[in-house]
Amino acid sequence: MFLDGDLLYSTYNNCFPIRSSDQGKLEVGVGFNGSGGPWLLLSNITNAIPSSVNFERHYIQNAKLEKDEEQNIIKLANQCGIATVAKISTHYFRPSSNRTITVQSIEEIEGRVVCCKSLELKYAKWWTGTDGPQPGDKQLGEFWAGKAQSQKPIILKVGKKNTELAPSQD
Repeated sequence: MFLDGDLLYSTYNNCFPIRSSDQGKLEVGVGFNGSGGPWLLLSNITNAIPSSVNFERHYIQNAKLEKDEEQNIIKLANQCGIATVAKISTHYFRPSSNRTITVQSIEEIEGRVVCCKSLELKYAKWWTGTDGPQPGDKQLGEFWAGKAQSQKPIILKVGKKNTELAPSQD
């Protein structure tokens, strides 16, 4: 759904009229009878629209995550200092057979410096042995993590090519 002026459009090319109520709040006519009624508060309608989850996924064969697991990972990443998730990836923690999850924030570019945050998460199902959450780690269900780390690679321009130098971590 999206707003355009005084109409609310759905993905099915339906348009719904919007008006101001007697209390000064915006209402949407959700009926298909041409009159617009019944009228519902626009804020209630927009709160019901699910937010899209747009981030990259890079999962290894034996470490794929389900949607509900991704939601827990995003919540935990938010608690650990990553406001907006740009990428979730899984990988082996070599030389063991344990698997871990890396979450990366969106990149912010300032001149030649690219800043982002990275977070390593552990998942109880994939983490063998007695190592569990450490003091200071945050935990949500079967996932736990420490603090997000800042990464600041520098973009080096040579001729017409941009090259990223190894990231420094704070």
